[in-house]
Amino acid sequence: MPYLTMSASYDPPLRGFLGNAWTLSAEIIFYVALPAVAAFASGRELVRLVASRWWPLLATFVVVHAAEVAGVFSCYIGSFAVMALFVVVAPIVGVENPTVGETLGRSVRLVRGRFWPVLGTAVLMGVVSSLLGNTLSALPQGVAALIGFDAAWPLVALGGILGQLVTAPFVAAATTLLYFDLRVRTEGLDIEFGARRAINRAG
Repeated sequence: MPYLTMSASYDPPLRGFLGNAWTLSAEIIFYVALPAVAAFASGRELVRLVASRWWPLLATFVVVHAAEVAGVFSCYIGSFAVMALFVVVAPIVGVENPTVGETLGRSVRLVRGRFWPVLGTAVLMGVVSSLLGNTLSALPQGVAALIGFDAAWPLVALGGILGQLVTAPFVAAATTLLYFDLRVRTEGLDIEFGARRAINRAG
């Protein structure tokens, strides 16, 4: 148990940060991306909507991480490419609810025109998330080192949980904002929203 907790707390910046986005994105998406749904749906309806996205999120999670593992054999170059091309998969599932194959293709189409900026943003998100998580868990781990990890592993676990509670929503929200930024830049989403508002006012 102590080993598992400590290893999770010291993950490298780029390792597994996308998993945090999948963890909470299905819930956060309805408050960040779909305010209309959050405003009119009951708590039970929101739970049902989130639950309906569970299997696509899980399936895309498995596929993307399998591709990342395969990319390790190309000196991590392939892993970086996979990370960038599929970084917005979770928001796509939450907002658009396509099939797994459509989700992956949609992510590639959104990202490929801005591959390098997206890669830089993804790396920055991973670094900030890792630094933040390690900072929050440093104090419990320091105390545990003084009194012994065998006796204080619950304290180490608590530090790791605290880090995840802060970094997971951060990564999920940042990934969602990146998704909308890509849609604005590539599809003119802001223009579409502006036209809808104008039509509603005229009506």
